[in-house]
Amino acid sequence: MGMAELMAGCGRLVVVASRPADETLGAGGAIAMWRARGGPLVVVMVSDGGTHPAAPPAGESVLALRHLGWSQPSIMRWHLPPGAIASHEQRLVARLRLLLRPDDRVLARWSDDGDADAAAVAQGVRRAAAHVGCAVAQFPLWRRPAALAAAGCAREVMLDTPSFWRKRKALTAYRSQLDPCPETGAPPLPEHVLAPCLLARELLVEP
Repeated sequence: MGMAELMAGCGRLVVVASRPADETLGAGGAIAMWRARGGPLVVVMVSDGGTHPAAPPAGESVLALRHLGWSQPSIMRWHLPPGAIASHEQRLVARLRLLLRPDDRVLARWSDDGDADAAAVAQGVRRAAAHVGCAVAQFPLWRRPAALAAAGCAREVMLDTPSFWRKRKALTAYRSQLDPCPETGAPPLPEHVLAPCLLARELLVEP
């Protein structure tokens, strides 16, 4: 699937990330291709990811989006409590219903990715999008093959060469997710999560 097919009939790309870095890891290539076409973009950071010992600083997400082709990123930061987004689902849905338009294509992390916050955001996005009447797709990050096969609806978005390299550069902005932890020496992102994000394709699940 190419960008034209992904965005057919849509006037705006809206990426709703449960925490910073998700937008670049899962949809950075799609963002880069869309921005290369001059498409309008909205990025929402639902939480700041503060429960993680290596929660990304705000400047990392701004730099990453610049690398993806958005020269003056204007990120919507909603500061819902990390680890407890499900408890604020009504608030999330209300905000999304005010934000979304019928011609939007909304991308959020896959609801079955094994992360409670991501599942809550995906549920909120589905509810709001159903009310507004816009299209939704979800990107897996933990990428468990058996679960994706069971879903039966994963599709590949092939990245063009410039967008592929833009995404790889954007990922370097998230040093908090790449550099080893000073205490343990372990990187915040395990290899099985990071490696698929360095490929020239992205996966989308259409619920």
